Formats: sequence, structure tokens, C-alpha cells
Amino acid sequence: MQLQQQDAAGGVVASSSSSEVNVAGSLSLLAELMPALEQVVGGGADEVCDEGPWVTVVMIRLLITIWKTVRHVVEHVRQRSSDGSMAFDPAGVTLRAVTEAVERYIRLLVPDYEPDTGTDQESQEKDWGYHERSLLLLTVELCKRRSAWPLGPALATVFEEIMAAII
Repeated sequence: MQLQQQDAAGGVVASSSSSEVNVAGSLSLLAELMPALEQVVGGGADEVCDEGPWVTVVMIRLLITIWKTVRHVVEHVRQRSSDGSMAFDPAGVTLRAVTEAVERYIRLLVPDYEPDTGTDQESQEKDWGYHERSLLLLTVELCKRRSAWPLGPALATVFEEIMAAII
């Protein structure tokens, strides 16, 4: 589906596909959600033990929303990568920035963390599942930290299964 904008005279000013509009919305959503993720990761162990179960549920909902959005952006970048260079594509740039932030958060929680697709940036970018697996690893670690309520560890197991299935 093509969306077109028209000027006052009725001429076409710009056109874009609905998938590009959806990706733009996804990028905007990621920009809004990443500061919230930083707050979740930054919480100390004392704060985690004192939080109610609804806080864990909200955190998990946040992580699932970010994961769903990253999946959408990864699919867009995967489709566009066959067309040519993605070096300056906003979706590709944003995806790399989100993954770098997620890796920093993982290193805060798991000091001996090593990326699962080698150490060079190029091999990580070509492994589209890497972006999702990184986010899911962070999700697993955050869920494991919330052991005061059974919901956190139970969902950590679910996310580990999902992570293992992503290629």
C-alpha cells in the first residue's frame, strides 16, 4: 500500500509505503522506551526485593514491547539490506544503537558477557537474530533478578526458550 501526500494544488509531494510508516512509528516508540529500559536496568538489588508484583509485570510488559518493536525493525532492515547499503538507513542506525545500549546493560548485569556472534561489528550486523537474542538475554537477566515473586524466574525460563529458537 502506497501512502501519498499532496500539496494544495493536488500534486504528489511525497509517497511512502505503509511499512515505512510503520517503521517510522517503531523507531519513535524505541526512542520513547529506551530511557524506561535504562531505569529498569539501573535499579539496585534492594529496590528489586522491595517492589511489588505489579512492578515486575510492568517491567516485563515494557521488555516485551521493546522486543516486539525490535523484531519489526529487524524485519524491515533484513528486507532492505538486500537492496543495498544500510549504513545510513535510519532503521539500521537505530537498530545498532539499541543493540549497543542493550549490550551495555547486559555487561552491567553480567560482567563476563561475550557477544554470541564473534567480536567484529560486521558479523553481528549480518546476524539479524543477534539483535533479538541480545534483548532477550537482557530480559532473562532482569527476570532472574526479580526472584521475590515467582513470575520473574518463570518468565526467564520462557524467554530462554524463545531465545534458543531465534536463528
